[in-house]
Amino acid sequence: MSLINLITIFSRISSVILSKELIVQDVVHGNNLRGAQENFRAFFGTTVQMCAILWKQLNDHSFLPERSHQHKHLLWALMFLKIYGTEHVMVKLAGCKSEKTFRKWTNVYIIALSNLTSSVVSSSAKNISFLKG
Repeated sequence: MSLINLITIFSRISSVILSKELIVQDVVHGNNLRGAQENFRAFFGTTVQMCAILWKQLNDHSFLPERSHQHKHLLWALMFLKIYGTEHVMVKLAGCKSEKTFRKWTNVYIIALSNLTSSVVSSSAKNISFLKG
């Protein structure tokens, strides 16, 4: 799946989570793109484009269980990491039906994202020189 298709998918799914007025109209149709990007970043802590890249990386490295391939679950995890609210609040924001479901899928995706650090985060000497003292 191309990055453009993934960007469109994440834009549409985020509209379900945030409300149709906030994201989809703006991102898909190009209206008030800056405002839509700011709304997306405020809730998910990153851009739609980065979500598409993360999704591709997670699939390329097979960090997700076979049954868990739903884009909304990645957005739930990112929203949880960004906002870090109580489960009750996060379930309402995500539009999820139960805390158990929300907890299950956010944990799966947070663990998968943490597995990406070795392939995404640079560990070159110049980047970690401040650790030497």
